[in-house]
Amino acid sequence: MQPLQPTPDDDAATPAPPRPLRRLLSWAFGLIVAYFAIVMVLKFARGLSFPHILASVRATPPLTIAGGVALVMTSFWLLSIYDLLALRHAGFKTPYSRVFLISFLSFSLGNAVGSNMIAGGAVRYHLYGRLGIPPRVRLGIIGFVAATTYSGLLVLVAAAGLLAQDFIQSALHLPRWGSIAAAIASFLLLIAYLGVTIRDWPLPRWIASRIVLPSGSTALTQISLSALEWMVLAALLYLLLPGAGSVGYFGILLAYLVAILAATVSNVPGGIGVLETVLSLLLKDQIPPEQVVASMLVFRLLLHILPLLVALPVGTIHLLMTPRQQPAA
Repeated sequence: MQPLQPTPDDDAATPAPPRPLRRLLSWAFGLIVAYFAIVMVLKFARGLSFPHILASVRATPPLTIAGGVALVMTSFWLLSIYDLLALRHAGFKTPYSRVFLISFLSFSLGNAVGSNMIAGGAVRYHLYGRLGIPPRVRLGIIGFVAATTYSGLLVLVAAAGLLAQDFIQSALHLPRWGSIAAAIASFLLLIAYLGVTIRDWPLPRWIASRIVLPSGSTALTQISLSALEWMVLAALLYLLLPGAGSVGYFGILLAYLVAILAATVSNVPGGIGVLETVLSLLLKDQIPPEQVVASMLVFRLLLHILPLLVALPVGTIHLLMTPRQQPAA
């Protein structure tokens, strides 16, 4: 969604605290959260048997690895459609081969670093600039891709909240009414988003002045693609986790979403250790922690390391061989 410049009226109506103070408070809060996250991870790691973890990694069947590679390729294909939608929303047409390459390079670095919005966005901003796309439009594309990434979570939280009741009560210790309430809240947020895009429900002025909403059909495509892509990643984890059948696919999906949220909030780069710790704590009654950590190592290898190893030489060749175009008027 393409951000617009704030108007003078907006600035007068909503005074912001001094930027240096705001940045200092943001950094301080982030460091405090990261400190407690690292302490939690280190405490969890002391109880693990690392020889057992390495043995579990080596015991991963080749057929499982092949299936994982197929799921990772499916994930990157779906992610490339995020960029395609963003470009069409911005009114630009680019050959799909270039869109796929830019999307792959951006998400590969973003996944490896653990910040698709910042690291992946920086790659996306630079590479689309080489195609002559103006800076303002590039920022809109980055925002649109970020919005698409998280739009499908509402659907999945609602679905998992209704279909993984046993797991929620045993792992999250939430009563049945709590998970149903979370599902209903997610559905209401989803309906609100679709309402403003399909039915043109009015937005608050301070929001309407800053974003350009997609059409209803584009919003539906965003949500569907995002939900499907998150489900593919959960399927990858389900495939790699021995004993995942005892939890169920929607239980694994919900545990993965909770772990992703915790890793994002923790401010730890890549969520390293946080993702594994939260997943292990959620699944400890069904799957041994060492097995969860071993499966997550293979998960990261397939989703983060291998794509990055491909992206680095491909991206270098692309930068050397692609001439920079002048920004469009």
